Amino acid sequence: MSCKEFEMKIYLYPELSEKERKQVDAHLQTCQSCSALFQEVKQAQQLIHQVAEIKPIPIHAARLTGSIMSTIMQPAKLTWHERINDILLSAKSKYVLSFSSSLLILIFFIQSVEDFPPTKMDKNESLTNTVILNAKLFRENFSHNKVKHALFADCRSPFQSNQYYLNCVKSKLK
Repeated sequence: MSCKEFEMKIYLYPELSEKERKQVDAHLQTCQSCSALFQEVKQAQQLIHQVAEIKPIPIHAARLTGSIMSTIMQPAKLTWHERINDILLSAKSKYVLSFSSSLLILIFFIQSVEDFPPTKMDKNESLTNTVILNAKLFRENFSHNKVKHALFADCRSPFQSNQYYLNCVKSKLK
């Protein structure tokens, strides 16, 4: 083997098998440059092991520990989703939301009552735009077990006006 092949084995000497170590030891006996490299690598590895065993002590260990612990103890920053959830689930917001929904329902009810004022029929008012239902005609057409035809089916047409529909319904009910 050449010195270049032994160089790699010198760097990996602690991890070599017993057979490979004997080969490297035999080469180190005969080669001065590989022997010098082996000594340098051995010193570097010893120095690394010594430094690795030393545990550094910070200058202000107590202050460093205190700042780390205060950072750990601080509550985590909430996301926008968690903030909204906290606001909506609080007792105060539940009362505010229930009051405002009740208020809205009341407003909608009042508005619907105002939209449909009660109509009072005067005796003088004509019944031209109204439909008077004939109860007897409905009973005859819908109470028997016969095939029930739609009473106003022929009155409905997309091509006719509303006035035509009203006149047709009135004529059916007479």
